[in-house]
Amino acid sequence: MPSYDFEAADWLSRQLMTLEEKAKGLKQFRDRQHKIFLGSEHSDNWTGPKRHKFEGDFNDGQKALAQLAAIAQQAKKAVDAATANAHVAAQEKRHH
Repeated sequence: MPSYDFEAADWLSRQLMTLEEKAKGLKQFRDRQHKIFLGSEHSDNWTGPKRHKFEGDFNDGQKALAQLAAIAQQAKKAVDAATANAHVAAQEKRHH
């Protein structure tokens, strides 16, 4: 049976955490920029069908970023749980 690569698991966990943080940060940045430059959907800055399409596309992008952050968080939890289980198994193996 191959041994668990703790170093690789730790690296992957850190990368997933970074991905989650970056996705959340980008979503927040886009929200701020949207408010600064466009105001509310009903503001006088830009109105009409093109604005409505933009808002729909923008909201779809924001949802995708939120989903990406959630998937990264779930994957990190799974990697961390597998790593914790592997630590327990390695300790039990040493004691037998």
